[in-house]
Amino acid sequence: MAYIDHPDSNNNHWSLLEENIDRAFNQSCDNIIVAGDFNINVQGSSSNKINRLISSYNAEQLISSHHSPNSCSLIDLIFVKDARQVVTSFVADPFIPDLIRFHCPVVVVLKFKKTKSTAYRRKIWLYEQGNYDDYRAKLSTVNWHDILNNENLDTIADSISTSITNAASESIPNKVVTIRTQDIPWFKNNIRRLIRKRNRIHKRAKVTNSETEWANFRNIRNEVTKLIRKSKSEYENKLIEKVNDPNTSVKTWFKLAKQLRSKHTSSTIPTLIHDGIEASADTDKVELLNSFFSKQSTIDDSGHILPPAPPPSDTSTYLSSISISPKDVTDAISLVNPGKASGPDLISPRLLREGTRELSIPLSEYFNKLIQKSHFPISWKLANVTPIFKKSDPSSPQNYRPISLLSCIGKLMERCVHKYLYNFVTQNNKITSLQSGFIKGDLTVNQLSYIYNDICKALDEGKEVRAVFCDISKAFDRVWHKGLLFKLSSIGIQGHLLDWFSSYLSVRQQRVVYGNSSSQWTSINAGVPQGSILGPLLFLIYINDIVNNIQ
Repeated sequence: MAYIDHPDSNNNHWSLLEENIDRAFNQSCDNIIVAGDFNINVQGSSSNKINRLISSYNAEQLISSHHSPNSCSLIDLIFVKDARQVVTSFVADPFIPDLIRFHCPVVVVLKFKKTKSTAYRRKIWLYEQGNYDDYRAKLSTVNWHDILNNENLDTIADSISTSITNAASESIPNKVVTIRTQDIPWFKNNIRRLIRKRNRIHKRAKVTNSETEWANFRNIRNEVTKLIRKSKSEYENKLIEKVNDPNTSVKTWFKLAKQLRSKHTSSTIPTLIHDGIEASADTDKVELLNSFFSKQSTIDDSGHILPPAPPPSDTSTYLSSISISPKDVTDAISLVNPGKASGPDLISPRLLREGTRELSIPLSEYFNKLIQKSHFPISWKLANVTPIFKKSDPSSPQNYRPISLLSCIGKLMERCVHKYLYNFVTQNNKITSLQSGFIKGDLTVNQLSYIYNDICKALDEGKEVRAVFCDISKAFDRVWHKGLLFKLSSIGIQGHLLDWFSSYLSVRQQRVVYGNSSSQWTSINAGVPQGSILGPLLFLIYINDIVNNIQ
């Protein structure tokens, strides 16, 4: 943002400047630079309006030398929102020598690096063109009895995934597409082909300098412009239609609205810097991110001792085993969003949804076998982690949120177990009534109303009100597994089911996947799995007793 203040400028001029700076600094972008001749000496009173403006946005003013050799004031300024990208700043020599009245140029050097985007190829399923009657017929011919009779429970999980994938590959077409991370969503292949043709004609016209070739070039150039405008308009109109659709969910509505009102931003991760290590290549970025994420879910519990076990309660409130019926599996599949991404086993939720009838019985038998054997398959404990940028400096790994993609079949079993665990803790009042998060039929608005009522009541009685709000850093990532199992036991989870939870939490691994690169698998020994179905409920159980010592 550049600014020149004329000596005759009025207050409206300054108000307009403040309005534009306020709009810029309240955006999510941190790389904001304001430069110009403000005609106000920043070395004057600390209460003058330029100093107040800079301090109100917590900006940093970079120029410390006077704007000319004969000046005693500092009016040519550069101030930034985030000085971490600044290499140096200074006042340079004048461009035109021997002038009596002049301003020397002010210079700032920034350390921006342009990230090279690499295209890669990916196989995608054309689900809309699938023959699902054929898919279901092939699933019905699978010898599930032989698969489920295998003594190795991990092999059974792999065999189920292979059977589903084989049936899908023979019934659903697929193709290999090129993914370009910096592509604009409405920039289609027909536009790309026409641009290449335009460039070829332009090159030929320059070589021949023929009027006919130049006329051909102008025609195809106009055609490219029209096609780009048409494609962009159609893309935006589709977004508007979805926004106006009454069936659009609130979450989707806000996502679409953001797409409409903001410019397209690249999903490319820039060069990452952490603890003096710099990662520019995608292969280095995923390793650096995975190392950072896995450390958040790794704790040393060697010196931690569990408290004495609580006295046994009424055995009627124990839950030691569950029986998952085919209807439980069918109900769980009906809740699956078929548009969600697949996990490391590459089984799409769409494949589960389309094969509900054929899969519900063998999956229910397998799930019950896993409960009885207190085992959760190794392949279901693997997570592909996608780094999602949050805010602030994009070169810092701590400003990325890890989103885990887990096995869809594993999450299906989680949903079945969640049903019985949730019913047990709610029907037996195992979760404190002061907890509103992740509770069906309850909202954090209820907590707000409760707090508001307490505050108003206290003020009416002439009392003093004080509040303490705590934000638990990396809450889901730092859950101590031994402590969680202890608390599950203390609320009545026993026997095979408690041992199943022990298997569910242990020996988990993750890797970061970005573009066509993936990191090495890394083990984690703490936390409830991000992106899982059981994770939020297990976290509630873990922190449930936090209210015991609060009155």
